Amino acid sequence: MSGHDDRMNRALASAPDPQIGRRGRNRLRARLAARIVTIHGTRNTVLLDLSASGARIRATEDMAKGQQAMLTWSRYEAIGSLVWVEDGLCGIAFHDALLPEVLIATRDLDAIDRLPGEREPERTEVRAGVAGIRRV
Repeated sequence: MSGHDDRMNRALASAPDPQIGRRGRNRLRARLAARIVTIHGTRNTVLLDLSASGARIRATEDMAKGQQAMLTWSRYEAIGSLVWVEDGLCGIAFHDALLPEVLIATRDLDAIDRLPGEREPERTEVRAGVAGIRRV
């Protein structure tokens, strides 16, 4: 083995594992209307981010880690398990990976049908004030 190869192998061996403390896949930020189906029924929710392997949504009170669920948005659906539920949010790990075409279509859909943020009315009011427009 050459000196260069030896140095490279030592550097790789001492490098931190890139997967520790990081998601395995990139996530697409979104804010889309969605529905979640669990053993407790069907609920409206908000899809907050999406990857090929999972999603983050707004949680309902009856959601619990370990439940099986089906998430639907627009004309898409994915089946998986709830892997965490806390602070009004929930993570779903999909049983089967989403196709790249679904992620691209969801990105395009988010550009058109994105729900307003929770603070959007406040932001609109501030923007109007800055522009000198007063709502009566």
